[in-house]
Amino acid sequence: MLLRPTRFTSRLAPLAPSARFFRSQSAHAMSTLAAFKDYFSASSKAYAKFRPTYPPELYEFLSSLTKEHNLVWDVGCGSGQAANGLSAYYKQVVASDPSSAQIENAPRLHPNVRFEVARAEDDPVAVLGLTPGSVDIVTIAVALHWFDLPRFYERVAQIAKPRSEGGTVIAAWTYILPTFPKGCEPLQEILLNYYHNIVGPVWDASRALVDQEYATIPWPFEHIPLEGKYTEGYGSNGVLRGHFVCERHVDLAMFVGHLTTWSGARRYEELHQIDPLTLIYDDLVKHWPGASEGKGPNGKGELVTLTHSISVRLGRVFSD
Repeated sequence: MLLRPTRFTSRLAPLAPSARFFRSQSAHAMSTLAAFKDYFSASSKAYAKFRPTYPPELYEFLSSLTKEHNLVWDVGCGSGQAANGLSAYYKQVVASDPSSAQIENAPRLHPNVRFEVARAEDDPVAVLGLTPGSVDIVTIAVALHWFDLPRFYERVAQIAKPRSEGGTVIAAWTYILPTFPKGCEPLQEILLNYYHNIVGPVWDASRALVDQEYATIPWPFEHIPLEGKYTEGYGSNGVLRGHFVCERHVDLAMFVGHLTTWSGARRYEELHQIDPLTLIYDDLVKHWPGASEGKGPNGKGELVTLTHSISVRLGRVFSD
């Protein structure tokens, strides 16, 4: 039986006086991101089950940028997709997210990953127990567009290493809509229509930052020069494209499960009192290989390979 869409159920510490990033005009410009918009707690179990993980090649690349491999602060960690992956490359990962439901549903796969409920803008020393100058790399996986950037950047500076120690790497990445394989063009068209025309009008304004692959987000960090193959697709703004992808083999139920975790879907139902997936579900069944005949490993359609292209924005921050 196919998974049908169901109806959704629907401490900021003071800033340090010495904080240096993004005041006045920048803070005002990004004020729309200041409030915690909790679109994910109600779907946290689905988020943990259906959201993609990231390739080991990405973690290997990031680890090559740091002199030491002691501590990661993974911010806006969701249910730990990146935190658990980074655990193989660093001695300790501190993963934080403002949603207690997300943290509760994050799989505890590795003893060196510590999950905490905290906002990106919270004081990482007071709230998370991080020591100033202790963090090798700060990672943000498909979450930076939700942050109050001026305040978050000030928090990053609090725990950054000094220039004499090479500073702290900051890496934020996002991925664009998945690409269906050849022969599944009707499914690609259904997805694009859903994204742009159905939930598109109700996406949060910050979604535009994802569509722009984080290239337009304010980024007050020192440029990290790259060598070898990574010089291709690497811009002066610190955005690296074309080197990392998520590949997932999904049936229709898994694909629909992923779409249920979109904040735009939740927002659509809040406004229109209807699950937007019901508007495309019959077309998905019609065009998904084997779905209408109950074929596939679980009787929910054949497995289809989806490819997400990942864009990574890189920088280095110093405490001094």
